[in-house]
Amino acid sequence: MCSADASADPQDGVCGLVDYFDALVNLIPARYYLPSEVEQYTNRHWHSKSERAQARMAKTAQMGKFKRAKLDPANAKSTLEAQADRAEQEAKELNEARARSADEAGAGAGGSGSGDEAPRGAPRGAPGAPGG
Repeated sequence: MCSADASADPQDGVCGLVDYFDALVNLIPARYYLPSEVEQYTNRHWHSKSERAQARMAKTAQMGKFKRAKLDPANAKSTLEAQADRAEQEAKELNEARARSADEAGAGAGGSGSGDEAPRGAPRGAPGAPGG
């Protein structure tokens, strides 16, 4: 920044300090000391009223869509249909859980042991515990 001349000036020391402080400032990211283009509010009271109003309007419109979809006769199901769908979903979840447990059991089957050992953390005298 400072250009040092060959002449002995009292500003030579100042130029060195200016360069040093400029280097220090360059180490700090600019986002910490320059204002950002988009201000981010952390307090709900700092938001503008128009932003809050727009968010409220969007939420109201979304809730209206949900309500219309819920009350739409095309989406209406009888009790029997709803029960059948729920039973089908539960059966699917049960099958997935069984498949996961079978995969885990298959991965864990190669352990050493006689098989009559108690599981870890089982109290003494519990069924399957050694000596019990």
